[in-house]
Amino acid sequence: MKQLAITLILFCYVNNTSKTELKSTKIDYVIDNRKVITKEEFASLLSHKESTHNQDTINSTNHYGLFQFGKSTLKQLKVDSIKIAMIMRGEYKLSKDEQLILFYRYINFNSKILKNDMIRYDNQCINGVIISDVTILAGAHFAGAGGIRLFLRTNGIIDPSDGNIKLSEYIKQFENMKL
Repeated sequence: MKQLAITLILFCYVNNTSKTELKSTKIDYVIDNRKVITKEEFASLLSHKESTHNQDTINSTNHYGLFQFGKSTLKQLKVDSIKIAMIMRGEYKLSKDEQLILFYRYINFNSKILKNDMIRYDNQCINGVIISDVTILAGAHFAGAGGIRLFLRTNGIIDPSDGNIKLSEYIKQFENMKL
């Protein structure tokens, strides 16, 4: 889905005190046809991408659960360090609801710190990706808030990778959506 830009020229009569004249005004509109999704739909899309909805999976780099949170993210989300150690050893499992609560906390946190970037880069095309709040939040999940900021602020010149996929490729999967 692409956006459609329309320029309208409006003609209106302006009544100055001494005479009436015809003036034109140019107005640019962008018709935004991105799909609006809920946070729940975003959570489902991201958990499918990260773990194919397997809430107990631990990958080879010790990322855990539906959203493949690493130790540092779990610490940032105020999960107790003893619990984190138990999770990583497979001795404790977070329920799906607990993981969703952590995910919503994480996107709320990232939404606050990336708010200005979401406004500044909305609808811009960087490395072939139309940027939106969803692509920015997916990018923050993939590379951290600092990683998505570097990507945006260098116009994609810095394109972090996890060794398998680049940030631009990852967020492309979330294009044409917004919260």
